[in-house]
Amino acid sequence: MLKSPAHGKIVLPVLSVAALFFIGGCAATLYTAAQHGDSATVRSLVAGGADVNAHDDDGRTALMLAARQGRGAVVRMLLADGAEVNAKDTYGTTALLEASIGGYAAVVKMLLDAGADVNITEDFRGVTPLMVAAKKGSDACIRNLLGAGASVNDADSAGTTALMGASMNGHEGAVRLLLAVGPDVTVKNHRGGTALSLASRYGYEEIAKLLRKAGATE
Repeated sequence: MLKSPAHGKIVLPVLSVAALFFIGGCAATLYTAAQHGDSATVRSLVAGGADVNAHDDDGRTALMLAARQGRGAVVRMLLADGAEVNAKDTYGTTALLEASIGGYAAVVKMLLDAGADVNITEDFRGVTPLMVAAKKGSDACIRNLLGAGASVNDADSAGTTALMGASMNGHEGAVRLLLAVGPDVTVKNHRGGTALSLASRYGYEEIAKLLRKAGATE
């Protein structure tokens, strides 16, 4: 604080956005701006020296938060400024996993083009981006992930594959996309379930027909 020479009043100095960032120790400002797609604030903070790879108490970076909300412009900006594309948070989640969960195909493509590991797994359940996209029925994300070489037969900690996830949740489009790349339709999860048995159990007969046509048996 400064005193005005003429009046002896206390005057607060005018601070830049970047200065406020550092004085407050407020990485939360960058995280919030990224999450809300506030490109101008992100640009100002990064230009002022904010660390694009800083993480919050849960290990989440600005890139992860932007990807989670599908903020493509911010994701592009952070990647250009050196954001680590394969960084994991405390739970083993990455920006690509977040974008795949949200069904943000354009962001998925952006991250893949920047070198994101298409087969990276979340640490606790062992899910991959393809598995979460299949479970959600995000066809555009599935196309992008398969196009980047996603492994269609990987299974999570319960033995569930992408095909099983799509089948048990009734996502016919996702099932068709996965079948087109030749997955193993006979593989079983840890409870003995197959994509066909799961589709039948939940009443998705059209999917069951597709699976039988691809060689699955009861």
